[in-house]
Amino acid sequence: MSDRLPAFEMDPLVEQRVGRDRSLSTAVVELVASVSNTRIETLPPLYDAVDPDLLDGAFARSGTGLIAFPYNGHIVSVSGDRTVAVYEG
Repeated sequence: MSDRLPAFEMDPLVEQRVGRDRSLSTAVVELVASVSNTRIETLPPLYDAVDPDLLDGAFARSGTGLIAFPYNGHIVSVSGDRTVAVYEG
């Protein structure tokens, strides 16, 4: 089994490393709202795409791995180093 993470073939619209003082789920919603040019309140619930509690706790013990999911017409990736990237969907 490879230790390499899958590579996306395009550059992200936005990418941000999220500090441990901020939840990953909040960062995802804020970044998607930003690239969508929309208010957070008008986005669909994040839980329709991914379990926010699972996302927030996914990398608590390990700084490796990757979670990717579609959300509001974009592809969102969250890596173990707490980097959130938003790609065109």
